[in-house]
Amino acid sequence: MQPAPAPPPPARAARAEPSALLRVACFLPDRVLDLLDMVSFGIGIGYGFDIHRQVTCLFHVPTLGMYKSVNLVNWYYKRNLCMCTREETEFGLLPFVLYRSEFFGGGTGWDKGALGSGVKEYASVGLGSPGDPIHEERFRDPWAIGVHYGPVLLSPRVELELHPVEIVDFLLGLVSLGYLDVTDDDWLTAASGGAPRPPDAASASPR
Repeated sequence: MQPAPAPPPPARAARAEPSALLRVACFLPDRVLDLLDMVSFGIGIGYGFDIHRQVTCLFHVPTLGMYKSVNLVNWYYKRNLCMCTREETEFGLLPFVLYRSEFFGGGTGWDKGALGSGVKEYASVGLGSPGDPIHEERFRDPWAIGVHYGPVLLSPRVELELHPVEIVDFLLGLVSLGYLDVTDDDWLTAASGGAPRPPDAASASPR
């Protein structure tokens, strides 16, 4: 007696094609948010020192930091508008990184891009990787180009990062009138259950 064939995998839910009204209503707010996604920053005060410079997670200009700070104004990666305390020890040179980071606070993108609060802890030793938990959980952008600067024992601390992938997302969303959303963060994408498709691809019949 032959074993019964395995059941076919469940069919994926079809994406709803957004209406023209929804597409028009979402276009401007989605482009504004995509524009804001291109840059992130943080301003705080604390003790210790921090000189952090990176061109993606794979290349650190000599980075050294050991500090604790209270960050009062933050617009972090993935629309995380938050307040937090941070305690970090880090060293970076080219692709090698050693760090321990602890965040306590809350914000609009605190928990994997969703509203939340609490403590976040991350640690890593070795080659920088987009697969590190601090990147996987969307707390840092692995492809960011940026600097963090708090040079003396008790001073203001400033963070500024540019996000190249978000720049591409903004430009493609603009020229495609919202059909292309490479980071899957548009309101239109959420409303249609997935990345929207151009009309000819959406309506083409399979061969």
